[in-house]
Amino acid sequence: MFRVVFFLLLLSGAMMAVSAGSEVTDFIPEPDFAPGWKWDFEPEVYVPENLYEYINGEAELYNSYTFIKMVTGSYINSQDDMQTITVDIYDMGSPLDAFGIYSRFRRPGLTFADIGGEAIVSEYNVRFYKGQYFVQVNSGSREDEMQVLVRDLAKDIAAELPGTDSPAELTLLPQQGQQPHTLAYHTSGFMGLEAFKDALAADYVIPEDTLTVFVILVDNKDKAMMAL
Repeated sequence: MFRVVFFLLLLSGAMMAVSAGSEVTDFIPEPDFAPGWKWDFEPEVYVPENLYEYINGEAELYNSYTFIKMVTGSYINSQDDMQTITVDIYDMGSPLDAFGIYSRFRRPGLTFADIGGEAIVSEYNVRFYKGQYFVQVNSGSREDEMQVLVRDLAKDIAAELPGTDSPAELTLLPQQGQQPHTLAYHTSGFMGLEAFKDALAADYVIPEDTLTVFVILVDNKDKAMMAL
């Protein structure tokens, strides 16, 4: 029989403190990352109040995490105006929130790379997280040379970003039996329950069962008992 079983563990949210970090605009690359490239438009900065002007339809998702500020820069090849690259760097406020927004884009079956904490790689973009930052490097075309350039640029950005590759909270769920790329961090009421606002969840396979194991992060023991 194939069944889905849910487990719940409640603990203090003391590990969720927001770190100060560096200014996100410090990490946007200059156009000299490769010969012949220049600014298509100068870097622009967005904050929670106006993020919708840049990513209308997705701003609510980012703001459900501890999003602080993002910078975007667009580049164009002066020899071929069909070759463009856009870099978006988000300061998500904490390593856990950076992983959280990243985890909303990944799923088993995608292509992954060892960039930052982890990267999702496609023909058109690279998405990765490191420390409290989430990064997207997008290409306007999918030629082989552009795919290599976008991946190399993502590696260069990751090398400059401060912080550890993965947040400590990810170790709260056991590794044994955890299905790759199913671990995610939710902040909008897991399973539709207001008391389960902040949750880490992952899928597991054991003989005859599929399990979703999740940890609810709360501020103190009283809130944990109320949620339980």
